[in-house]
Amino acid sequence: MEDNTQPKSNIGRSVLWIVVIAVVILGGFAFSRNTAQEAIKIGVIAPLTGNQASYGEGIKEGIDLAFQEWQGKPIQGRSLELIYEDTRGEVKNVLSAAEKLISVDKVVAVISGGPSQEAVALVPLAEQYKIPMYMAVSQAPELTDAGDFVFRGMPGQDLLGARIAEVAYAKGFRKASMLSANYNQATKASAEAFRKEFESRGGAVALVEEFGPNTTDFRTVLGHIGLKKPDVLFVNGLTTDDGLIMKQARELGIKAVFVSQGGVEDKKVIETAGGATEGVLFASFNASAPDAFAEKVKAKYGKDARRWNSEGFEALQFVFAGLGQAKTLDPVGVREGLANVRELDGVSAKLLYDEKGNVTRPVFVKKIENGQFVLLAE
Repeated sequence: MEDNTQPKSNIGRSVLWIVVIAVVILGGFAFSRNTAQEAIKIGVIAPLTGNQASYGEGIKEGIDLAFQEWQGKPIQGRSLELIYEDTRGEVKNVLSAAEKLISVDKVVAVISGGPSQEAVALVPLAEQYKIPMYMAVSQAPELTDAGDFVFRGMPGQDLLGARIAEVAYAKGFRKASMLSANYNQATKASAEAFRKEFESRGGAVALVEEFGPNTTDFRTVLGHIGLKKPDVLFVNGLTTDDGLIMKQARELGIKAVFVSQGGVEDKKVIETAGGATEGVLFASFNASAPDAFAEKVKAKYGKDARRWNSEGFEALQFVFAGLGQAKTLDPVGVREGLANVRELDGVSAKLLYDEKGNVTRPVFVKKIENGQFVLLAE
C-alpha cells in the first residue's frame, strides 16, 4: 500500500510558513493603518513667557484659532498636532527648543513666533536639518535670502523705517533724533533706512542713541537726546521697549513728536506709557482685522483681537496649504509643498509669496489717538 502522507517535519514547516506569512500580512496592515493615523507634527517656537511674551501670546492665540477651525479635516488621511516650545524671550533657548522638536518630536516643519533675534538664530538649523521653517513675525533683512528651507510671513522692517521718515519729513519735521534697539536685526535695518531716507530728503539727524536687551531705564540717553531739542524722535525698539521710552521721555520734558514702526502697535505700549503715546505716528504692515476675524477671537478668548493674532492665524494657514500640496509628508516633501504656495487669502488681504518664500504686504501709516490705532488716509 502506497503511503501518501508527508513527513511530519515538512508539515510543520508548511504550517510555520503560513503563520509567518499571516503575521507579516497582518502586521503590515496594522503598520500601514497606524502610519496613516499618525499625526503630522508641527513645532512652534515662541516667547510664551518673559519680556517678549506679547509676540508669543498673540501668535499662539492666532495659531490655536486656526487649528480649531481645521480640526477634524485630515491632510492626506492624517491629523495635525501642534507642539509648542517656550523660549521665555531668551535667544539661548531657541536652539535647544528647535533641536528637541526636530530630533525628539520629529516635527516636519517649524513656525517661529518670536522677534527677529530668535528667527535669525534658527536659520542655520533649517538648512542643517533640511526642515522648513516659517518666520511668522520677524522683519529682519537676513531672512530674505536665508535658504531654501526658510519662509517668512513679514517683509523687511527697512520698508517701515523709510516710510515713516518720508511721513515725518512731509509733515514739516526737519531735525530728528533716534533711539534704537541694537539687539534686534529688524530694528537695526529700520534705523538705517530711517536715517538714510530722512537725510536724503533734506532733514538732519542730530543724534543716534542705541540700547541693549532688557534695558528698563532710558533716562541717561534720553537726556542726551533732549539737549539736541529734536522736532521728532524715532522710537525704534520692540514692544517692551517702546512704552518705557515714551513714558520716560515725556517725564523728562522732551516735547518731540514720536514716530516709530510697528513695534508700538500693541496695547501693552499704551498701558505702559499712557498719555505719552497720544499722537504717535508709525508705519506698520498690520492691516486692521476684519470684523469677522475679530468676532472669532472674541468668541474663543473673550477679548479683543491683539497684535499678531492675524499673523499667527496666517502662519498655520500657510503651513496647512503647503501640507496639502506636499507629495510626501517628510520635511523635504513638506518644504516642496510650501514652496508651491504663492498666494494665500490672509486675514485682511491676499498674501503673495515669491520664489524665495518671501511675502509681500502693504505698508500702512497709523496714528495713536485716544488709545486707539487709527489708520491715516494716504
